[in-house]
Amino acid sequence: MRTSIFLAALTLLFCTPGFAQKHAPTVDVCRADVAVWYNTDISTEYYDAQRLWDTDKVPNRTDIAKLPIQEATARQGEMLDCTKVDEEKKEIYFKASDFYYNILADRVMQFMVRHKLWDQFRKEDAAGQR
Repeated sequence: MRTSIFLAALTLLFCTPGFAQKHAPTVDVCRADVAVWYNTDISTEYYDAQRLWDTDKVPNRTDIAKLPIQEATARQGEMLDCTKVDEEKKEIYFKASDFYYNILADRVMQFMVRHKLWDQFRKEDAAGQR
C-alpha cells in the first residue's frame, strides 16, 4: 500500500506541466526564432550599449537587455538545441547561443558587483575553491 501511494505521488509529480518532457525544436521553429532573436544589428546594439555601461555606467536600455533572465536562458538553450536539429544553419545558432550566453554572463557579473560578491568570488577562487 505504501509503495503504491509513493508511486502514485511520483507519477502525479512528474506528469505536471512543470515537468513536461522537453522536445527538440523543429527546423522551422529554429529558423523563425533565430530570425527574430539574433542578427548583427541586434547584437551590435546590445554590445555597444553594454560597453557604455561598462565604461560610463550608462544603463543598457536595449530590448535584449530588458528580457527577463528566464527568457534569455530559454533562448540560449533553444539556439543550442537548434545546432543539433538544423545542420545547415548550425553556425548561426552557435552565434545566437553565444550571444545569449554573454547576456547571461553580463547579468551575473552585474549582480555580483551590485551585491559586492565579486571580491569574495576572487578571494575564494584564489584560495582554490572551485
